[in-house]
Amino acid sequence: MGTTAEKLSYLIETKQAIKTAIQGKGVAVQDSDTFRSYAQKIANIDTKPELSGDASCENVLENKTFYGDSYTKQTGTMKNRSGTTTMESTDVVLAPGYYDSTSKVTIDKNSKFNLTSDNVRTGVTILGCTGTLEPKPTLEGNAAANDVLSGKTFYSNGYAKQTGTMTALSNLTYGSIKTDCPSFTIPKGYHDGTTKVSLNGDYVCLPYVDWLKENLSDYTLSQLGWNGLRYVLPFLSRSEAYAAWKGQTLPITVSGQSCAARLVSSNYNGKDGLVFYVTGISTQYALFSSGSTTSGGWGSSTSFRNTLNGTIYNSLSAAVKVLLKTNDVPYGIGGAGKVTTINTSQDKLFVPSLKELKGNSNYLYNGSWNTDWQPEEGTQFEWFAEDVNRIKPSSRTMTRSVPQSNRYCFVEANSTDANVIWLTTAETVAFCFVI
Repeated sequence: MGTTAEKLSYLIETKQAIKTAIQGKGVAVQDSDTFRSYAQKIANIDTKPELSGDASCENVLENKTFYGDSYTKQTGTMKNRSGTTTMESTDVVLAPGYYDSTSKVTIDKNSKFNLTSDNVRTGVTILGCTGTLEPKPTLEGNAAANDVLSGKTFYSNGYAKQTGTMTALSNLTYGSIKTDCPSFTIPKGYHDGTTKVSLNGDYVCLPYVDWLKENLSDYTLSQLGWNGLRYVLPFLSRSEAYAAWKGQTLPITVSGQSCAARLVSSNYNGKDGLVFYVTGISTQYALFSSGSTTSGGWGSSTSFRNTLNGTIYNSLSAAVKVLLKTNDVPYGIGGAGKVTTINTSQDKLFVPSLKELKGNSNYLYNGSWNTDWQPEEGTQFEWFAEDVNRIKPSSRTMTRSVPQSNRYCFVEANSTDANVIWLTTAETVAFCFVI
């Protein structure tokens, strides 16, 4: 085998190989351990196979023993539930555990299922229970929800309960009777026999005009409304209408403001037509714009006159505008001394003159205009001719009368007196129209 040195070297290598092999088996080998002690260490090597099971106690039937990932013996805890489970409701939850191939789930027909003969259709047997229940008849109704009064329930062509939606219209009064009567549309819904159809002022049925003329005093202007007037007036003289409704008011919207139009005359300067006097406008206006002159009178007041017959006229409802006439509006030419020249303008809307409000009484309470300045700017409205104190505006109110080249007249607040003011000064406006 070679020299002694070679043999010793081979022996040392062999010892190291054995040491490494013993350590690889999990047995400690110290450098100080003798080569002879290696025999005992080899004997201490565990030669059992490695266990890698992953079962736990609840995975194994109770009272059965097993080993998992170690050589420690364990006992199973899984319940053996083989046998019969009774089902007492529509769903049954099986308790955790083992069930063998003979296990069953049975239904208790006398429990929550209430499986009795009167709950099973006749001719059918379920779990030994023979039914006696007669089937429901086929429903063949054709009513829909809008065919049945609101809030009432019903069945139509199936057993799904429905609720009616038909509107109940009992104890209500409807209008209007229109010009195509005796035909008119009754509002959709159920009427219980108390529903009335009555004149509400929007329209009037032509066959009833004679009756209406005889009973004018029973209806107010507010009941007729502007549309009602439109259809009634062709069959009435203006004197008849004025006699029935003089001094009454109708609501009117002017530039978005709620105002009142009062009936004050049956004619305008001798021409047939109902004159309305509109008050309640909160916006103030000047009769003339800055730099203008009143020497031309109302006809030259293009600033406010155009506003009145433009913007303000356009703000009126169609029901009002369709009624309005274009009028010959008389106006005097402003200047010193007595006014003798009277011109006319063509206007649908106009501001009243002093004479149309106050008549032939003295106009101004100061200065020579008291007697000298009395132009024939129309005739006094009948309502004010009966009592001039009815004028009394709540604030100073413009007229179209212009006694001087730089001033116009107004009626004093809460008074029938009149005075003058600079042409560019804004005041409250009350205007007139004729229908």
